Amino acid sequence: MALNARQKSFADHFLIVMSKTDAARLAGYSEKTATSQGERLSKHPEVAAYIQAAMDKRAERTHIDQDYVLESIASTMERCKQVEPVLDRRGEPVLVETPTGDLAPAYTFNAAGVLKGAELLGKHLGMFSGDAPQITVNIPFDGWELERAKSNALDGD
Repeated sequence: MALNARQKSFADHFLIVMSKTDAARLAGYSEKTATSQGERLSKHPEVAAYIQAAMDKRAERTHIDQDYVLESIASTMERCKQVEPVLDRRGEPVLVETPTGDLAPAYTFNAAGVLKGAELLGKHLGMFSGDAPQITVNIPFDGWELERAKSNALDGD
């Protein structure tokens, strides 16, 4: 059975906006019923098959599939994990005092990028579904050491 005009409109809009509610609204459903109609239409066997076939065709055409996305996330995480030296305005390494009193260059890395990548991979693996217990871990970290080093570098000390 072929899709009617409204079902096809919903499916075509969904392929662009990737939102069931917005696709239903764009297909002409009222603001009041767009959410329920989007849910209903997305579960309709012919509509779901049409959407899946179009997504498969797009993945083949663009060469972007789950493997590509996962590899991109993983490679970005690896780049974000690389440490970079902290430099002052003159491009000189910022030195910090170690617990033994020695001076050593300060380094930083993109923790936010690593954590976001881990979050996306965890969601893909279904690690965050259900009622997982919330755990708080306290890790000792003297972030002020880096701030003092930056401040000293800017002051010319």
